[in-house]
Amino acid sequence: MKRIQFSESVFLNLIESDKFKTDYFEINLILPLREETASYAALLPQVLRRGSKKYPQMSDISKRFDYLYSTGFSARVTKRGENQIVSFTADFLRESLLPPGEHLMDDVFETMRSIIFEPLVNDGAFKAEYVESEKKNLIDAIKSIINNKNAYSMKKCHEAMCKGQNYAVSESGKVELVEKIDGTSLYNFYKDFLSHAKIEMFYTGTCDENVIKNHARSLISDIKSEKLYDLHSERFERTRDKVVEITEEMEVAQGKLVLCFRSGHTISDEKYSAYALFNNIFGGSPTSKLFENVREKLSLCYFCRSIPDAHKGILTVVSGIEVANRDKAQKEILAQLDNVKSGNISDEEMSSAKNDMINSYRSLCDSASDISTWYLSRLLGGSGKTIEDVIDEIGKVTKEDVVACAKATELDTIFFLKGTLTDGGEEE
Repeated sequence: MKRIQFSESVFLNLIESDKFKTDYFEINLILPLREETASYAALLPQVLRRGSKKYPQMSDISKRFDYLYSTGFSARVTKRGENQIVSFTADFLRESLLPPGEHLMDDVFETMRSIIFEPLVNDGAFKAEYVESEKKNLIDAIKSIINNKNAYSMKKCHEAMCKGQNYAVSESGKVELVEKIDGTSLYNFYKDFLSHAKIEMFYTGTCDENVIKNHARSLISDIKSEKLYDLHSERFERTRDKVVEITEEMEVAQGKLVLCFRSGHTISDEKYSAYALFNNIFGGSPTSKLFENVREKLSLCYFCRSIPDAHKGILTVVSGIEVANRDKAQKEILAQLDNVKSGNISDEEMSSAKNDMINSYRSLCDSASDISTWYLSRLLGGSGKTIEDVIDEIGKVTKEDVVACAKATELDTIFFLKGTLTDGGEEE
């Protein structure tokens, strides 16, 4: 990957690849994750894609991209640690495959510029109809998380663990704050956001570097950058006298048991690859200790896996269980962690985990979007390593490195969603 800096706040990342029939471009606008602005940032891209000055209706935008050889366009909001990311992407046919004389890229960038930077505004406000419609959609989405019991339980555990920290804020915002937004306040946020956001652009394809640089510069040419947001994620290092335990009852058949640990490791650490390998061995793969023992051997859960947050320094174990197995499942999860801490790792487990991770990293190159997401995550975490760098590191991790990572992992918070129905059932 080649990284080009346009200004203090604007970067273009070029990934040369002839693997795809389409070129891929992504622009990410990044701000700190804060409760007072998260709802605005979550709503903004959905309102922008409803219509622009040149393409005032969603149907106009859709027709435009259909005309551009069915170019794919998307908008999304995510979070990495304590940063919120507003992303717009375009996936369009490679110019070498177009009829002679066609220059699709010019039109794709022009259309993206229109949607993102030339919005439909009247008297200093976004169109009220679009704002109210997208507010309803966003509120429905926020409320619907309770229908995904795994995501809901993890969210509740993280909120309890990181209470008072920005990590506990949802990238989707809060219902009561979304309800207060109107066209004027959203447009005021939009203007302020553009002038302070860090911008990371990614291009994957075969086009000439200078052509892409010119298109990228043109895309953001109207942005008048001021002082850049202070972007960082605080490593979770809070210590407690005792583990926090929370139980919530719900009319469902299955229980959800979530254990959150302080991992002591983030992506900025020189040896984070060792922690990633520890996670794979502990609970991050189908051959992990949690899967093989808690699920397969002892049948204490329907599923059980560990998920690290490489930006915050948290490891989350989530499992779906019969309510009656709650204590047994928790005890066995912790026993498997102790197994790794004690060095009970076979050569076969080490080899299997390394192969699994190396294959996963190599498979990233099968998707232009996945490549960009991976590099963006690394850049936000303060790491400039390439995929090949990390693959090389994984191969060099020792059993002693894995044991050290396990020993740094300490239980902090437990959330148990206790199902009150008695008819049993598989994962919900």
